[in-house]
Amino acid sequence: GKGESFYAAFEIGRFLMQHGDLHIEALMKELLDALLPVRQIHTNAPRTVEITVWRQPAPERLILHFANRTVAAALHDIRHIAAIIPVRAIEVTLPKPYPQFRISARQAQTRWHEHDGQLTITLDRLEAYAAVVIEEGGRNLATR
Repeated sequence: GKGESFYAAFEIGRFLMQHGDLHIEALMKELLDALLPVRQIHTNAPRTVEITVWRQPAPERLILHFANRTVAAALHDIRHIAAIIPVRAIEVTLPKPYPQFRISARQAQTRWHEHDGQLTITLDRLEAYAAVVIEEGGRNLATR
């Protein structure tokens, strides 16, 4: 075809999730940056926060899912999660998806601002999970 691709001779994403090696993370970033013209999102979240961006076709909207994998663990024969450690002041910046939009959040307090066609959303505190929904038109429900 007309596109480009890279082949990793092992399950690179799974390996990173299981072992967390920084050089594998750097390799994945380099491969993605080489394939994509620009980064789709930027964040200051620690590596333990999983962010998934999903475009829902009907109703048309963008949903950002935040899963907090930051845990305190009790070490015994196997690793047991003792508590989820909250993460504060997570910022996500992405291209503004709609000329007019509204933002709502589930299980998080949010703030947002626009600058040069970019939208930056801040979650004040992430417990285990939160979702941010960006819909076309309307009045914003999030704190500005």
